Amino acid sequence: MALAVSVFMGETLPSEPSHYAVGSVVYLIVFNTIIAFTVQNIAQKYVPDTRTSLILSTESIFGFLFSALLLGERMKVRGVVGSVLIFGAVLFSKIDWKNVWKKRKTVGERSHTVLEK
Repeated sequence: MALAVSVFMGETLPSEPSHYAVGSVVYLIVFNTIIAFTVQNIAQKYVPDTRTSLILSTESIFGFLFSALLLGERMKVRGVVGSVLIFGAVLFSKIDWKNVWKKRKTVGERSHTVLEK
């Protein structure tokens, strides 16, 4: 995509890519795509769906932590608030609300019947 945009914008492409650029692309293909997705797909067979989605939703948290620790990046308040809202929305979407309300109802019925006796 970036290549298409740069060509569209009139940028000239290098006639011969550097060894560093080729090595970086090979590293990204092998480790970030092939190995990571293979391990992820194998692990998902053994972990429940809800737990898997919660684990995968922490990607942005770890991305920020490692960028702060390794690269010294700083996040502004607006970024922190946005991150908290997004992560909270992911957690909120994974709650099984039918079971939550069912449990509250049964707890309320039990306490009510105890009070009547």
